[in-house]
Amino acid sequence: PDMLKLLDKKFHLRQVYSSRERNPFWRLWWPHSDDAFLQFYQNMIDVQPDTTDSLLTITMMDYSAERAHAIADEIVAQCQKFMNNQSSIMAAQTMQFARDELANSVKAVEAAKIPYEQSVAEMRLSAAQQALATAAGLANQQQVFIIPVASPSYATNTTRPERLLDIAGIALVTAIAYAVGFLMWSRTLAHIRKRG
Repeated sequence: PDMLKLLDKKFHLRQVYSSRERNPFWRLWWPHSDDAFLQFYQNMIDVQPDTTDSLLTITMMDYSAERAHAIADEIVAQCQKFMNNQSSIMAAQTMQFARDELANSVKAVEAAKIPYEQSVAEMRLSAAQQALATAAGLANQQQVFIIPVASPSYATNTTRPERLLDIAGIALVTAIAYAVGFLMWSRTLAHIRKRG
């Protein structure tokens, strides 16, 4: 939902998806419903993770190849921003905890009054110094970055919506509705004649 809000703000997707100019089978029919909007958007995008290579393939469907390309680019940019911010926050928190522990250990050494307390405080200080060095290494290892490895390609031929199938579907639904209506009208007419 958060990604969709960003994309809608930039590309006006709710308006695009619900436009009356669109194919009735590929239209957002309830544009005021956030749930319907989200579900429609999720049907327009396919994300395939490849766990062996840590790659994500994003396939974006849209009425315009150029807009689909731009949306895919924006999704990658927003994912990069989110993951890189999260990595920075985790690294900063790891380092802050280690620095706080080191500062507390230094205070404990300064406050020690007897040799036993001094010895324990110095061991704690040594452990805190090692923990800070380890935390620095871990903070660097926690850096996770998203980088595009291939530029999105434009569709050369469209597979959806399939106009012939859509026209056939509309014709079939219309024929069924007509048949049901005709049968109901005939039955009602026969029922009226029987009474009369």
